[in-house]
Amino acid sequence: MIQLFLKTTKIEKSDWDNSYKRILKIVNQFPIKLERIESYDGFSRDIDKIHYDLIVNRGEEDEHISFWSDQMSYTSGYSISFYRNWEVQQKKLFGKETDIKKPIEWYQPKVNDFAGLEIEANGAQFSPDYIKTTALYSYAFLAIGIMLENTLPGRIFLVSLTSTIKEVNYTRKWLEYVFNESFDMPLYFDKARLLENITDYYDRKEDLVGRLDSLYKRQFKNNIEFAIYNIGYKPTFEYYAHVLAHTHWGTFGFSDVFLPWIAATKDLEKTLEILARSKQILLLDNRNEEAEKYNYAKILKDLLNQYILWTPEQREFLERFPNNKEAMETGKEDLFGLLMRMRGLRVNICPIYANSKDLFESFMYFDPKNGNEYKVIIDNWIEVNKNKYNEVVQRFSEMESKAKGILENESEKEFEQKNEMHRLTSKIEEFAQDYADSERFFIIEALKRNPHFMEKEVIIDELQLRIHEFCKKNIKDIEFQYKKEKEEKISIIKYWIKKKQLAVLSEFSNWLNIEADNNVLTSLIVLVSLKSYESKLSYARQLILLDKKYWHAWKDGEKYSLKKFRNNFNN
Repeated sequence: MIQLFLKTTKIEKSDWDNSYKRILKIVNQFPIKLERIESYDGFSRDIDKIHYDLIVNRGEEDEHISFWSDQMSYTSGYSISFYRNWEVQQKKLFGKETDIKKPIEWYQPKVNDFAGLEIEANGAQFSPDYIKTTALYSYAFLAIGIMLENTLPGRIFLVSLTSTIKEVNYTRKWLEYVFNESFDMPLYFDKARLLENITDYYDRKEDLVGRLDSLYKRQFKNNIEFAIYNIGYKPTFEYYAHVLAHTHWGTFGFSDVFLPWIAATKDLEKTLEILARSKQILLLDNRNEEAEKYNYAKILKDLLNQYILWTPEQREFLERFPNNKEAMETGKEDLFGLLMRMRGLRVNICPIYANSKDLFESFMYFDPKNGNEYKVIIDNWIEVNKNKYNEVVQRFSEMESKAKGILENESEKEFEQKNEMHRLTSKIEEFAQDYADSERFFIIEALKRNPHFMEKEVIIDELQLRIHEFCKKNIKDIEFQYKKEKEEKISIIKYWIKKKQLAVLSEFSNWLNIEADNNVLTSLIVLVSLKSYESKLSYARQLILLDKKYWHAWKDGEKYSLKKFRNNFNN
């Protein structure tokens, strides 16, 4: 998920003219060669066409760079477009600056549905929503964002919720290779520099804490630790007390903030204190009904069930099971982790240790009138769980033994699959050695997605053989297709291309119109209509559609010509 924010009031035409040339250099030299698509709606008679020239309407007022996929990874998304004319580009942006006098990274934070809102900044957005795609052309967009932020400092702000530091550094390394100049780390990935840029623009430090929270979504533990150390404990405490007050007590959202607070502060009393402050905020806002739901006994039970009384060594053993640690540390949780949590099939581990005496006294301090209840809760938990650690160790030992037995009895097929994966990795790394050091990261990532790129000729031949065999087995149907008029054949080919949402090279229609060999046209009908559930054959079909030289195998008298068994059939 990537977005560019632009401070349009500070960008001059000359700035953009220079930037456009640099964007063009990036897309033309990107290691996994980019493609653009000339796309039509579903009601058009035209078919989608791929171009390797990434400039649309060259020399005209609305000239722009466009790309949607690359040749190597066989991944694509929606088209990304950068316009040469700054006035035209501005019209394509979304929103505007909130405050011209404040830096682009600034924005007034809001404490509400903090987990669901997209990141905002003091500038116009490049696209209406974040660019959400797993297509590898996103690396090119990342490179453009890094370049623009360095070329137009203070006027461009790159935000990426999914890019890693590793990916950013490899992209910077490639940019330095292409432009022969150094590129700073984007501000979004340098939290200390970003904080320096915006600190003087917030009257309340709580809002500064909130700005970081709204920029780095769901990274609660890291955000809390950073804010306490760099902004101060008091404003951090106050902000997150309001966050808790605006979530719903007892929900996943509440614990998503509450547990990271414990992990960041490592202090039970500070944790109970923020709960007390959160409840107070609700009462001051006359939200008495929500405040009544605050229940220290429930919190105590939750902490006990998250093994707060177990020593760090004992709780470390629990990390061998599916647990909440990674989600708490990074703020990221995949669908599998979410389902495990909802079904109660993971172990939630409290990030701090307390003995029973300290635990009791902490709750007594904040809620002395219910001391007896807390003592009973703690004593009961200890009694019920006195043998739990030994049981868990035994359970894990059984699981480990079972897993070992499975491994020992692993089938030859599974063993060969692992070997094949190792061979593929080695093959990819060897293939990437032919590229410059700065390019290898992108090449390897692309080949991981589509290793068939390394054996294009082999998989094309395999698909053409499969088409040939299909025609042999279905000779009556093939004969029926063969006898159709050329115009009808071309119409059928185009129909299946649109129906299956295949893309062709821009010259494809011209190729069809001048093609005189009936073997080729009939084989093309089979190619585009054939169901293909294998990724390599799907990729092979795309390659055949993009290069006419592969049609040669179907021509009259050639390797996969239909002529021989058609003659047998006719005789």
